[in-house]
Amino acid sequence: MNNESNNGVFSVDNSSYTCPRCGNLVKISSRYCMKCGQVNMNHPDNQNFIRESNSNQNFQTYIVGKGNFMEKSMNQNDSSFLTLQATNTGNIKLCFYFNYFLYWIIIIVGSILSILGKELSFEMVLSSNIPMIWMITSFAFLYSYSFQRLFIKSNQKWWYFFIPIYNIMILSDIAFHKKNLGLLSFIPIIGEIYLLIVFYSIGKKFRYSGILTLLLFPIVVLFIAFSNHYYEGRIFVDSNNSLEREYSRRKIFLVTIFLFLILGGGMFLYSYFTDLENISMNVDDYYYVRAAKKIVEKTKEKANKDLNSIECNNVHYGIPGTTYLFYFSDTSKEVYLPFSLSREVITSSVFVTFFENGETQYEVAVSDGEKEIRKVKIEDLNSNSVISTDNNSLLNMKYPNMCHFQ
Repeated sequence: MNNESNNGVFSVDNSSYTCPRCGNLVKISSRYCMKCGQVNMNHPDNQNFIRESNSNQNFQTYIVGKGNFMEKSMNQNDSSFLTLQATNTGNIKLCFYFNYFLYWIIIIVGSILSILGKELSFEMVLSSNIPMIWMITSFAFLYSYSFQRLFIKSNQKWWYFFIPIYNIMILSDIAFHKKNLGLLSFIPIIGEIYLLIVFYSIGKKFRYSGILTLLLFPIVVLFIAFSNHYYEGRIFVDSNNSLEREYSRRKIFLVTIFLFLILGGGMFLYSYFTDLENISMNVDDYYYVRAAKKIVEKTKEKANKDLNSIECNNVHYGIPGTTYLFYFSDTSKEVYLPFSLSREVITSSVFVTFFENGETQYEVAVSDGEKEIRKVKIEDLNSNSVISTDNNSLLNMKYPNMCHFQ
C-alpha cells in the first residue's frame, strides 16, 4: 500500500516518491525535486528549518531550485523567522568564489615554494613548512569566511570585513545598531570591556546564549556563520542565490577547509612524534653516558678510600703496567640512577690501568643488551660513544685481573 509524503506518493519500495508539484519521480534521499525545485520536507536537512520555527503551522513550501527561500509567518510576535530581501550584503556568490579560490591559490603556491629545489619525498614534505602552511591557511580562511558570513546574515556587505577599524564599527552596528560606538574599542581598557559586551550582544542577536558567546566567541562564531541561526529572526534573501546553491557552497568550503586541517594536522603530529622518538633516543644515549661516568666515579671513590677493600684474582691491586676490571651487574642500583625502575638492567665494566709513570687510566663499557658503550676512555666519553649492541660486548669477557669490592 502506498504512503503519502509532501502530498505526493511513495513508491512500493519507499526509495522514491512522486513530486506533488510536477509529477516527477524523486529519490527519497534528494533534498528537492530536480525538475521543479519542490522541497522534500522529510529530508533531515530541510527539517532543521522546521525545528527552528518551533511550529510548522505557518510553514510554506519554498522552491530551492528557483532562487526562493521558504516563507515563514510575517507576524512580528511569532517565534518564526522572517524572510526579507537582502539589500546590503554585496554579491554572496562572489564572496564564496573570492575566498575559495584565494584559499586554493595560497595552499598551492605555499606548498610549491616549500618544496622548491628539494628532492621530493614523504620525509621531505614532513620536514618542510607544508603542514603548518595548510593548518594556518585553513584556520585563517575559516575565521575570515565565518565573519564575512556573519556580516551577510546581518545584511552587511561581506567585504567590510577586510577594512581595518571599519570592520569593528560594523560589528558594533550588528550588536547595537550604532556604528560609531565601535570606536570605543580602540580606547585602552574601555575598548577590551566594550568588545566583550559586543560579543555578548551578537550572541543574543543570533539567538545564542550571550554568556556562552562571551566565553567561547571563537567557537560560537563558527556556529553562527555556518548554522541556521539568523540575525534578529530575519533571513536576508539574495534573489539570485538559491538556498540549495548556498547550502552546497557552504558544504564545499567546510569540507575543503577541514580536509586540509586534518591532513596538515596529521602530518604535523606524525613529524612531531617522530621527533619525540629521536629525542627519546638521544635521551637514552645521555642516560648511558651518565651511567658510565657515575660508575667510574664510584670506582675511583671506593678505591681511593680503602685499597684493602679491593680483592682481585691472583694479583694485588695497583701494580704498575697492569689493567684491572671491575664488573657491575646492575649499574642503576650501584649509582642510584633516576628512572632505573622503568629501564632494563644496565651492566657495566670499569677498566683501571696503572702505568709505570704513575698515571692511572680509566675506561668504561656499558650495556643493557640493546645499546652499549664499547670500552672507551672516560675523558673521551660522549653521546656518540653509544652504539647498538652487536652481542660482542666486553662486559662479560673473562679477564685475568677481575676485581671487586668487599
